[in-house]
Amino acid sequence: MIYMDNAATMPMKEVAIQEMQRCIKEVYANPSAAYRLASKARSEVHNARTEIAKCIGADTEEIIFTSSGSEANSLAIQGYVNAVSSKGNHIIVSTIEHSSVLENIKRLQRQGYIISYIKPDRDGIVSAEAIRSAICPDTILVSVMYANNEIGSIQPIQEIGRLLKNTDIVFHTDAVAAAGYVDINVNRDNIDLLSVSGHKVGGAKGTGFLYKRKTVQIEPIILGGDQENGYRAGTENVAGIAAMRAAFVQACQTMENTILLLRQKQQYMMELLQREIPSVIINGSLKKRLPGNVHISIPGISADRMLMYLDMEGICASSGSACMNKKHMPSYVMKEIGAEAYEAGTLRLTLSVENTKEDIEYVVDKIKKNLKACIIR
Repeated sequence: MIYMDNAATMPMKEVAIQEMQRCIKEVYANPSAAYRLASKARSEVHNARTEIAKCIGADTEEIIFTSSGSEANSLAIQGYVNAVSSKGNHIIVSTIEHSSVLENIKRLQRQGYIISYIKPDRDGIVSAEAIRSAICPDTILVSVMYANNEIGSIQPIQEIGRLLKNTDIVFHTDAVAAAGYVDINVNRDNIDLLSVSGHKVGGAKGTGFLYKRKTVQIEPIILGGDQENGYRAGTENVAGIAAMRAAFVQACQTMENTILLLRQKQQYMMELLQREIPSVIINGSLKKRLPGNVHISIPGISADRMLMYLDMEGICASSGSACMNKKHMPSYVMKEIGAEAYEAGTLRLTLSVENTKEDIEYVVDKIKKNLKACIIR
């Protein structure tokens, strides 16, 4: 099997598996209990919080563990807006955010909040100047993803951060697609809220975290106990948190080499696709792009049919966001960059360092081989 859907989820890293198994066996107590075994569980959670914080330039107490990147996005947006509802009612957001951001924004819009939606350019890049133009006295929040999960375009996060610095506007970024592939520093980038998912960096599914700057107020959206400093009720998933910590720390430590390898593989695959299939279109920015992301369209074919044939050839790929694929909905990202005309023939191939040159050649060959069978008549 050749796996090229790492943007949907990564296989768990060996170091994460080992940490998870260790905690399941040895650190199974509830961290909120009073006895010594529970203190070991508390230490695991605290140590994970500290190590993850160091990776992004944050302080230990600024990390809140969640069950997913989607929950982290919900906590960031709903939690902040609920806490500062009297300060303003205007929010700025890009139109290509993950659905877990956009659905929260739509709910707020139904509640009466004023939303400014910022469209990207043809490369899928949001302009900081467009955000500047949308700011008004009632603006309380700007949410722009670090990198798009479909087309891989990396957003001008540092520029947006500089724009919002020394204002009362809180800056949230969904870094689920970017974590482990770009150098994140919340203070350098002036990020106030940042969301990450555990399984996208090689940790366990059902884990994630939200970075919250100390000075930012949020209210919990899951009520009950006082876990996570009162920001997120529910017994902590100690084994999952330990696995996410191990995977995230390793991703940060090996990032430079990972980026180099993935850039090489990405470039080779793009060039090979363009040579073997002249009609292929590469979507998203070629320069400001996540390493390993190969997002293409082949006009006139059915991507769904192609994915079926690739699956029979032992290849795992996708046509876009796993969340949208499950709903059988067209990609709104393709529409927002003006590429909806050939959205039906879109494939997302996301590589890992484990993919070889031979893997790439095999996948391109099988795409080419099955083109005729996938033509829309």
